[in-house]
Amino acid sequence: MQINEENSEANGSLENNNEGSSKANGVLETINDVILLERRDYEDPEDKDSFYSHRTKLYELGKGPAAKRQKVDESEAEEFSNYTFRCIEQNSRYSSGKILEIKSEPVKKALEKMIIGYPEISFSVATPTLTFPLKELHIFSDKLNALAEEEEAKGTELGQHLSVLMKFLNNEWEPYNKKVSYWTDAGLITFDYLWTLFQPGSYIYTTISKKPRVLRLDSFSYRSNCSSKWGQIYGTYIDYDGTMFGESSIDFTIPEFRGSRKIIELQVFPLDKHPKKEALVKRLIDRGTKFVGLQGYHCKKYNGPLPGGSSINCRVMVDSQSYGGSKYLSALKRAAVEDETEDKYHDEDGNPIDRPESSELLELTDDEKLICTAVIPAFTLDDHKIWLEVFIDDIQDIQWNPEIFSKLVLPAETKQLIRGLVETHINEQSQFDDFIEGKGKGLISVLHGPPGLGKTMTAETVAEYTKSPLYTISAGSLGTNASTLEKSLRRILDLAQRWKAVLLLDEADVYLEERSVHDIKRNALVSIFLRLVEYYQGILFLTTNRVSTFDDAFQSRIHVALRYSKLDVAAREQIWRNFITKMDKRETDIGEEDYKELSAVDLNGRQIKNAIRTALSIADTNGEVLGLKHFNIVFGVMSTFERDLRNIKAT
Repeated sequence: MQINEENSEANGSLENNNEGSSKANGVLETINDVILLERRDYEDPEDKDSFYSHRTKLYELGKGPAAKRQKVDESEAEEFSNYTFRCIEQNSRYSSGKILEIKSEPVKKALEKMIIGYPEISFSVATPTLTFPLKELHIFSDKLNALAEEEEAKGTELGQHLSVLMKFLNNEWEPYNKKVSYWTDAGLITFDYLWTLFQPGSYIYTTISKKPRVLRLDSFSYRSNCSSKWGQIYGTYIDYDGTMFGESSIDFTIPEFRGSRKIIELQVFPLDKHPKKEALVKRLIDRGTKFVGLQGYHCKKYNGPLPGGSSINCRVMVDSQSYGGSKYLSALKRAAVEDETEDKYHDEDGNPIDRPESSELLELTDDEKLICTAVIPAFTLDDHKIWLEVFIDDIQDIQWNPEIFSKLVLPAETKQLIRGLVETHINEQSQFDDFIEGKGKGLISVLHGPPGLGKTMTAETVAEYTKSPLYTISAGSLGTNASTLEKSLRRILDLAQRWKAVLLLDEADVYLEERSVHDIKRNALVSIFLRLVEYYQGILFLTTNRVSTFDDAFQSRIHVALRYSKLDVAAREQIWRNFITKMDKRETDIGEEDYKELSAVDLNGRQIKNAIRTALSIADTNGEVLGLKHFNIVFGVMSTFERDLRNIKAT
């Protein structure tokens, strides 16, 4: 750097200063082409053992008159007040080390924008003070050097100041950089140098139950207590609460370890260090796209592990809005973009007004999709009926089978009636309504008859035909307490209506039986059930074996009642064919005559299904092809059981 007249004048002042001089052999000392205006080594006069020493280096860029760099009197707080930055080395019985003070306004503003993840440091104060080795600046050294080079080429004041600072810091950091390179070039790191891996704002990689995920690093710091030390990492990911996408945080710890360790074997490590980074990034962006598409509610198939370690294989309802858990999300950190439509959502005084609701899906950028959550809430539609968090990777589309409705063994006119009612309800073609809005708009069907004749299967085939979720509940799960019943039934009806599900209430006798003046408790159950069902607007199937005891009030609310009679020979043969031909991947030895022999046995549909499953087990155990002889074994066991059961009842 050229020394201007002002600097020369300052140098003269220094030469005449008895307290310390930077002149050596008639030449002013310089560091990295920057004039070192003052270098003082002194001791406390009362410190006879020389425990205290203080050295200050001020770096001057030649701004301001020389008078400001001259000590006027003893009360002046700062002998050199126009420095860009200064490094102070101190060594005493109380403290030792080096600190950096930064006074350049453009440098402070640049650092305030760039340095993130260190809330304990503020560059907006008059003179920010940092302690060596300046981890906060070192982790951003590449960006700072690039900015210094860019701004210096433009000839800006920031470029002039920052280039001076970075030349000094690069020289100070050289020992650290050599040690870090020694380890990282071999893919290793030591605990003491973990901080060099984690730059706030960068991407970090980790796993959850062996599923990959990427987060944005918020901060890294060392923590310790009386017995241990660890590295504390805070990261950010994007989640969805049913109404908005937002940011949530998660933390990890890396316990102290001795020696070196492979970087990719750490619980968390920089995404840039992943050996298959490109493929991983593409996979996670695709997963983020899938996550964005799961807004609203969706009936899906899930077959895979759960975060807790167990696994499930069933249909689920993915619905973040209906999920009972709480998610505390902060707004997405996005660059401000001018929106020409923004003014439409403010009144004349500039106050915000409500925006109109939109059915359009919210969108995310690829960078945001990369850090999306790996799990999403889902409700299981199996027997458990619980909310779980499931992995987005293992969510699959359902392969619906609408043709299964044709396999339903019912009279043709009955099947036509069911199809017509369901299609009309789903397509909302009927505009007929009650005088009271929202009342009586559901489709309520009662299926009655002996067990095993296809009542439950009717609801299942209707759900498959309409490609709707099937929500099955039993009377026992609703409870027999009035307040419990109302709370749980209301919740179920709300969910089924929101999901446009086919709702099946199995064995509903207790809620349908005629009320009595002698049983107030059961009367309350029936009344609550009638009131809630009347305002339900979805498809509801009720199964019962005791239709003769129906309450009169409920009979008037039924849209269709289907009676299931005992199966005749033709119906049984059709059921046998449906089940056996469904096993298209299994070789069987069942001929036309065998179907006639099988249908001659008086069984209901459920018994036929169980007989086939048992016969298959026998055939597999013997290593044989499924044939009539295996069914004869099953029939023999069944007849013996029924005979014994009759004898027990007779006694």
